[in-house]
Amino acid sequence: MATIVDPKPPSDFVNESVMVRSTEGRIWSWSRSAAELYGWREEEAIGRISHDLLQTRFPKPLEEIESELIRNRLWEGQLVHTTRDGGRMVVRSRWALETNGGSEAVVEINAPSAKRDNHVKPSIKIDEILAKLANIVLGGGALLLTLVSFYFMYYYEWTAQRQFTNSVSKVIYLAIPVGLASFLLASLRLKPKYKINLALSGISFVISLLGIELFLKLSDSAFSGPRKPVMLNLMEYSTDKKNDAAELAKRFGVEIDTRSAYEAVASLQKEGVAAVPILVPGNSFVEGPNNSIKSVLKIRDQEVIPLGGIADRVTVLCNENGQWVTYKSDQHGFNNRREAWQSGPIEVGILGDSYAHGMCVPPDRNFAALIRQRYPATLNLAMSGAGPVLELATWKEYLRPLKPKVVLWFYYEGNDLLDLQKERKNSLLMRYLKDDFTQNLVGLQSEIDQAILDDIPRQRALASTRRTTHQAGHVGLLDKFMEFVGLSNLRQRLSLVNSITIQELDNLADLNGPNLDIFRDILAQVKTRVGTWGGKMYFVYLPDWPRYSNYELDLVAKQRDSVLALVTSLGIPVIDIHPAIQSHRNPLSLFPFGEPGHYTEKGHSLVAEEVMRMISLPQDP
Repeated sequence: MATIVDPKPPSDFVNESVMVRSTEGRIWSWSRSAAELYGWREEEAIGRISHDLLQTRFPKPLEEIESELIRNRLWEGQLVHTTRDGGRMVVRSRWALETNGGSEAVVEINAPSAKRDNHVKPSIKIDEILAKLANIVLGGGALLLTLVSFYFMYYYEWTAQRQFTNSVSKVIYLAIPVGLASFLLASLRLKPKYKINLALSGISFVISLLGIELFLKLSDSAFSGPRKPVMLNLMEYSTDKKNDAAELAKRFGVEIDTRSAYEAVASLQKEGVAAVPILVPGNSFVEGPNNSIKSVLKIRDQEVIPLGGIADRVTVLCNENGQWVTYKSDQHGFNNRREAWQSGPIEVGILGDSYAHGMCVPPDRNFAALIRQRYPATLNLAMSGAGPVLELATWKEYLRPLKPKVVLWFYYEGNDLLDLQKERKNSLLMRYLKDDFTQNLVGLQSEIDQAILDDIPRQRALASTRRTTHQAGHVGLLDKFMEFVGLSNLRQRLSLVNSITIQELDNLADLNGPNLDIFRDILAQVKTRVGTWGGKMYFVYLPDWPRYSNYELDLVAKQRDSVLALVTSLGIPVIDIHPAIQSHRNPLSLFPFGEPGHYTEKGHSLVAEEVMRMISLPQDP
């Protein structure tokens, strides 16, 4: 290393900073004025590369400056330096190349410039502004993450109003926000360029997430609305049916009928058809005292719960695929041809809810009708909205006296156990758990029909109120914005919505406890009675749409393993439709418009094929 004769030059006593360095830039000497100007002490500067230490910005390429220095032994100009605290300054810089004993050294003298170059000044201001903005972004992000963590701590830990369903969720919603907030606060001590880069990276990441959320939102469905069947969203929630229907028709190439059920009924009645809307047993329930429910229908001043619809009427069933589906009900209000009750001994008896009822396909294309093609003596007693107790009641009132060879109990994972929880609140229904109880509905059909007809105005008013409420309560701009910034769609797709309320927790405990016990008793009762005449009972498991989408399964669908284990323990053969749908090349195509809803015609066909592949009729003795 070259030896400098006077490592403490006289300029230490003037208002200029002086450093002596090698031609490569390594600092050998650092004056007091340099320490005062830049903030680095002598022992911190010695041995460092000056251009790196001061983050020097040159007015032209360094190679050109060094060439001029070697050629003229001197170079002067303006540089931009960074101080220890991150500030930027323009300095007048003079470099002198000195030789001592064959070694070369550069004496660099820098002084703050009173007159700043026009093209450097904006750069300094922009850097200073960016540094301040970076502080705001990082500090604001830390504050926001802190508030998020406090929110989850308050609701999930302190007050326990909600609870996480797994430990991973605790890490995601509690530990990660706290860790990121701490990191962002600590990053405020970084050098400006690092803070700016970190802030830009954070902003880019957030914008990317919001972009993905926006894409998922826009591609989610033809129009906004709760996660329900597309046609239900259109008819119940849409505030612009005409345009929404046109967009849906264009997208899927189908005609869209936007009439309500009552409008469709009125059109048929104008044509002279004695049509009625589908009026299911659950529509007659109202809340009673002590969290109970009761039927508003009465016959001879006694509460009555009908299990079918109105007899011998064209019934407007549903519209999930764009067009209304209707069928002519049988003499007890079910979805059968009238002669189904007079075709001799029943080969196959069907119990279930809306899926088995035939929603939402033409009456000759639902899976009950397709099964009937192989087994003509098939009787379908399924009814929309029926849960296990209503199905047990239907069994006792209508099917048990006919002693079918095969009983198909169709179980829908989306709501059957929830329906059971509701049905347990009705004391009249719960009497069906006693083996000898019936309402003797077979002989009351004309009176049942009149009671239901008399209740239509009330049900129509409720439907109108519900539709008005849905439209008035349509998600507002603020709610949409909060869902957007909360990445609701993205979190759903990634199954990151893993929390539960105290009420839901209680419901879950009931689902896994008393509710499941009663379900066991119902199935055991039917199986035992079927066995007394040599018949056979099958349990058909119908999966729901979320199982094939990227959306989280609800609490009831998550009970799949428990339900199947219960049925197996009773010795009831299981026909599980899930594997067949899962192996389909496009499972979502089996649902209307690929969205939530009942199965399409292809879905009904698949169910029928699986059932007929599995069942066998007992031979007559």
